[in-house]
Amino acid sequence: MVDYIATSPGWIQIVSIDVMVVVAVAAGWITLKLLRREAAGHAIRPPGVLLAQKIETASNGGATQRLFSYDPAQERLRERYLNAKKTSASSHASTSHKDFMRELQRLTALSQLTPGQRILDLGCGLGQWTVYLAKDGFDAYGVDLDPDFIDQGRLKAQEAGVNVNFTCAPAERLPFEDGFFSGIICNYALEHVADWKGTLREIGRVLGPGGVAYLSTNCIFCPVSKEVRIPLFPYYPGWLKRKVLKFAVARFPALVNYSPTPAANWFTPSGLKRAFREAGFDEVYDIFDFLEPGSLKGVKKLIGPFLPLLKRVTFVRNFVYIVYPALRIYAVKGRNVSTLEKGEG
Repeated sequence: MVDYIATSPGWIQIVSIDVMVVVAVAAGWITLKLLRREAAGHAIRPPGVLLAQKIETASNGGATQRLFSYDPAQERLRERYLNAKKTSASSHASTSHKDFMRELQRLTALSQLTPGQRILDLGCGLGQWTVYLAKDGFDAYGVDLDPDFIDQGRLKAQEAGVNVNFTCAPAERLPFEDGFFSGIICNYALEHVADWKGTLREIGRVLGPGGVAYLSTNCIFCPVSKEVRIPLFPYYPGWLKRKVLKFAVARFPALVNYSPTPAANWFTPSGLKRAFREAGFDEVYDIFDFLEPGSLKGVKKLIGPFLPLLKRVTFVRNFVYIVYPALRIYAVKGRNVSTLEKGEG
């Protein structure tokens, strides 16, 4: 029996994950010790020094007025951060629009979204998807904590000739009344917020009955991350993640793409689904509920033969997430859905 377990492909994968976790913890601890030694005698800035502290902003004639200031060194980091975001958005513009159209199709299938309805792009960044929503005829709203992103979003909307309602606000305290939106998009933002459970509760609060939410974020099972360029970082325990991020932001900002609020929250598929249900959503799906063999492209075709098993046994999906970094959740509030519109992965 022991020999059978030891040679079982499933168990080998589980043991491999355990080994990687141990290696990651050891590597992270050594990294932390080295960083602490190097930083001895130097002033260490707390993580998120630019934005994680309470930021007060006000709207003045359509432009965001800052009520806080940066020192010169942080201003240079800030410029690098914004340039990195702009470069990434520009280089992935065509892919981003394709991704947007695919996810909008899925949202429409779940909730029958129609042009004219209010849609919130939460954590909108530079406003690319928010502008796409407005171009498709939706009453588009964009919210982000970063005032520079809001300014860039307004500029994009002006250049595109569309009307978008941009607001600078924390995701945990949205300035909208209950049930205000028919749909909410939160694209790679939940990993950056201070209180992710509070953010999910706010999403449930401002979403109307029958409304739908789409959320993409990082999966803890995938060992590679573009947001934190540290080997095996997703496998670090939470307390070690926080310590490493603190030093990375203060001393090695390039490792977190110069972000003042790097990705500190990492999720398991089942844990995030459960959190959505606790936030008031009746139906919660992930990407595998939508996939069909004929819609898979590239290396994703390799999982085609296993799709029936992935659809029936949700635990098996965890193994695929090792090489499938994007965790995508689709949640419907307040009604039952019997059919799903299929799409490509």
